[in-house]
Amino acid sequence: MNKDIRLIATDLDGTLLNSRKELTPRTLRAIKRAAEAGIEFVPATGRFYRGCPEELRKLPFIRYAVVINGACVYDVKNDSFIHRTDIPAADAVRIFDIVKNFPAEYECYAEGWGYAPEDLASRIDEFTESDFARRIVKTLRTTVSDLSAYVTEHFDGVHKIQMFTDDKSVLAAATRAVHEVYPDYLITHALDCNLEINSPKAGKGNALQALASHLGLSMDQVMVFGDGNNDISMLKAAGCGVAMANAMPEVKAVADRVTLSCDEEGVAAAIEELLGM
Repeated sequence: MNKDIRLIATDLDGTLLNSRKELTPRTLRAIKRAAEAGIEFVPATGRFYRGCPEELRKLPFIRYAVVINGACVYDVKNDSFIHRTDIPAADAVRIFDIVKNFPAEYECYAEGWGYAPEDLASRIDEFTESDFARRIVKTLRTTVSDLSAYVTEHFDGVHKIQMFTDDKSVLAAATRAVHEVYPDYLITHALDCNLEINSPKAGKGNALQALASHLGLSMDQVMVFGDGNNDISMLKAAGCGVAMANAMPEVKAVADRVTLSCDEEGVAAAIEELLGM
């Protein structure tokens, strides 16, 4: 393992957090030690920053976060984006017209927040049994009567479009339908019950490269952790890409190494090894 690691970026759900969405004391201790050693610690998530666990957002050493699958790099201190790649509003509206034909909740992220059609958000329990998905839709969304009209009126673009349903055949069909019109758009899955659509220029790998350049670092000095297919681009881009034992097979296939599962505190174990703890 390259010991000249100056930046550690890690996915949250299924990676840094255990399956109960908890940041364990051991993992917290490990990332604090990394920060004390002068390593930039960066959450890299499909969530927007205000949707990250409060315990994580309170950590004083977190300056940057790769959010919304790499659509944005957020500067926590200055409350600004140092990098962003949005879906143009006109494209977003056309994608809404495609996905609304499927039995699922759909929504978007814009300017660091979530927006959803009120009729679908109110029925999220019908679409998924995921407690996590239900909670974030109910607590971290502004609901509107007409999402297309709202986006057209208020935003030049959106960071991400998302769908929730437990029916994988619906997610697969929606993926094909979107790709027929927008073959270059990035479509990933952070959860079993979701589909996430981003600009072709987004991706955690591109966002990390932008952040590393901003900090004057090479990608050889970057270590990353992930478990889902939205993490593949950053595992490929980093000098040291680490997959969790619970990662998807395609994630493990591109990783430089595999650590323990999220429930075995695999991120902590790898950081402890790096730091000689």
